[in-house]
Amino acid sequence: MFPFNQIQHPHLDIYRSAKEIAENAGFVYQEHSVTTKDGYINSLVNLKNANKPVVLLIHGMIDSSDTWLMNDERSLGFLLHKAGYDVWMGNNRCNKYSQNHDKFDVYKDSAYWKGCLFHDMANFDTFAFIDAIL
Repeated sequence: MFPFNQIQHPHLDIYRSAKEIAENAGFVYQEHSVTTKDGYINSLVNLKNANKPVVLLIHGMIDSSDTWLMNDERSLGFLLHKAGYDVWMGNNRCNKYSQNHDKFDVYKDSAYWKGCLFHDMANFDTFAFIDAIL
């Protein structure tokens, strides 16, 4: 695979992961696994800014934490970090960074995909992210 993380052109961020984008911009990227009450194991990302006020960014449907980092230094995630916030970005169930469950196999169990509803993201994922941060 071509090493896109070695190229500095901002429009190539669409080919990079959130981790590559953040590290390429000089930020410390930490990824945590968060298990919801209904068993989905989601990715929660932190651009660490210790002992600062916390902000949680959650993407929309069919998206990921990439959305908060894909506009070079003008990205909301980077702007908030530079403004003095401890930035956390949740990856809801069933997106490219959150495809795990404590019971279902994403490739074998159709029941896994039945839980990929916006309603469940709001009722389970959001609260699991908040609990993990606090």
